[in-house]
Amino acid sequence: MVNTNFFTELEKFKINAYSLSIVFKNETCTISLLPKGSAKDDATNFKPLTLSAKTKEMDLEFFNTISKNLENTSTFFSNTESYEKKLKIQQEETAEKKELRATIKKLEEKLSTIFDNETFNAKEDESKILKICKDILTLDRNNKKAKLSIENINNLTNTLF
Repeated sequence: MVNTNFFTELEKFKINAYSLSIVFKNETCTISLLPKGSAKDDATNFKPLTLSAKTKEMDLEFFNTISKNLENTSTFFSNTESYEKKLKIQQEETAEKKELRATIKKLEEKLSTIFDNETFNAKEDESKILKICKDILTLDRNNKKAKLSIENINNLTNTLF
């Protein structure tokens, strides 16, 4: 007897129940494997599997054929789960990057507000500007606006004295 791992592969799908239908008609055997389950298991993701062949061919090939199909399906779902995990991580990273960009934008707006204010005083505002620039550069070390602001405030404070 050939070891097909039929039930081991079937168990991997985490579906609690299956219905197996076997019909004999005119020397033909038709076998249907129907997943049965509830909303909390994965039965809704599977379509019934139906195989038909001459009875003697079914004797020879059923378990080999169905085991290969189950193994392929198991591999597919394993790859799908891996893909979904990676996608979730990527979405979380994208959300983090979006939040980071929003934080940087707010800090850049603070810089603009200080420089554009009518009461701007390079000497008095220097420490606030440098702190905001430091915060921005901590989040984005190549931020051009922060680097330019540092350069501008240094030029302004150096020319005043």
